[in-house]
Amino acid sequence: MKKTARVSSKSVKKTNSPLLPVFFLVLILILLVFISFKVKKEGSNSIKLNFEPIKLVLLYPSTKNDKIITEAEVKIKASAYNRKIAFVRVVLTFDPTKIHLVSEITTNPNLSTVVEKSGLSVANSEGKIVFVIAASPEDNPPTGEFELASFQIAPGLVDKEEMTTVDFLTSDMQIVDKEVQELKIIRKELDIRIRPNE
Repeated sequence: MKKTARVSSKSVKKTNSPLLPVFFLVLILILLVFISFKVKKEGSNSIKLNFEPIKLVLLYPSTKNDKIITEAEVKIKASAYNRKIAFVRVVLTFDPTKIHLVSEITTNPNLSTVVEKSGLSVANSEGKIVFVIAASPEDNPPTGEFELASFQIAPGLVDKEEMTTVDFLTSDMQIVDKEVQELKIIRKELDIRIRPNE
């Protein structure tokens, strides 16, 4: 009687092709390099501006005896990547019938040379805020994430719920870095809801 040889399943090893995981690793590496290059390229010639907070609710008196008027601080935040900012001209627009400034504009102390800055009454009559600031030789020019300016606002003479914005007028703005390169401005407006105090 002949014995049939049995091959143990443990002795048979499946060999997976190493090409598939290597291909995926190479693909992931290429994607990472592409994303890194894209971010670096975007950051090399642009600056992002936005408001903090990005959305705001202001309250106005709902009755004659109601004394509440909400005042809120608004900050302009900048993201300059690795660029050192040397010169800034910012123009903001708003509807002065719906909101108004209740404080003067405070600008970044590391851009200490104030070339131009709208006063309270002018800004509220025109519905426009303009400030032009630059770094002096003694300043440490701001870079990365930083606060560019701040101011306080309150609701105007409104008698119903309103929506309004404060926005950047980029066509009349300019931001230049220490290497005297003008940066592309990417901005996000401030959305404001005005409602009665109820």
